[in-house]
Amino acid sequence: MRERTAGCDAGRKTHAHTFGGVCARLASKLTTHTLCMYINRLLGKADALQIKHLVFPN
Repeated sequence: MRERTAGCDAGRKTHAHTFGGVCARLASKLTTHTLCMYINRLLGKADALQIKHLVFPN
């Protein structure tokens, strides 16, 4: 089964093994979200929460 999904993330779950890992993941996500909001505001976007449009500008 692992050979079939080696290049695909579908069906895989990544779990933190320790509480520190959970905290690190949460801090990383919050920092990324805050940075994207800040960049959207610098670019003059009306809705700063449109993170997907910042990453995929099509």
